[in-house]
Amino acid sequence: MSSLRSFLASTAFAMGMCTAAAYAVPVQVGSFSFGGETFQAWSVGAGGTTWTDANSFANSNGETLAILDTASENTAVFNWLSTNHPTLWNNIGVGPWIGGIQATSADPFRWVDGSTVTNAIWGPSQPDGNEGYPNALLFYPQDGRWGDYGAQCGAGSCGAGNVLGFVTEDVPEPGTLALFGTALLGFGWFRRREAKA
Repeated sequence: MSSLRSFLASTAFAMGMCTAAAYAVPVQVGSFSFGGETFQAWSVGAGGTTWTDANSFANSNGETLAILDTASENTAVFNWLSTNHPTLWNNIGVGPWIGGIQATSADPFRWVDGSTVTNAIWGPSQPDGNEGYPNALLFYPQDGRWGDYGAQCGAGSCGAGNVLGFVTEDVPEPGTLALFGTALLGFGWFRRREAKA
């Protein structure tokens, strides 16, 4: 991620492109790679942030909130966060936002890419839907499991305190995917031609 892109995204966030009336500008506090994906940890300080604002910031920065769709990925990201960025959890164990949301109680949780969350790793008594809908995913308690929290909560509203940060991941450039697909096709053609010879 270029520092210019980060600066522009932070500036856009601070100038009101997001919904919260009072918020801190997100600061990237770390970066981590696992399974070919790069994750970033963002801190917003004691004022907290909503899932909606975190998601808007991630999108304006060319990223998405983290999609942790395997247990190994969830464990790796959690271990990295809890070891290197424990200040992203508030005093009652509410951790950073990740990229899952549930529109209504009748809907499944979905990742920000639209896919259904199939590997939910719920904390005690979760999900509870106590803060209304839409509900979003975050780390809770501080043991790698998840909780749900109102997507508009986390910045001075609702009962579980402020959400102090969020986790994003890079979105592959479309050109990168096309190049990878072309390479796979070329490899397949070469292997097929080699098998006929």
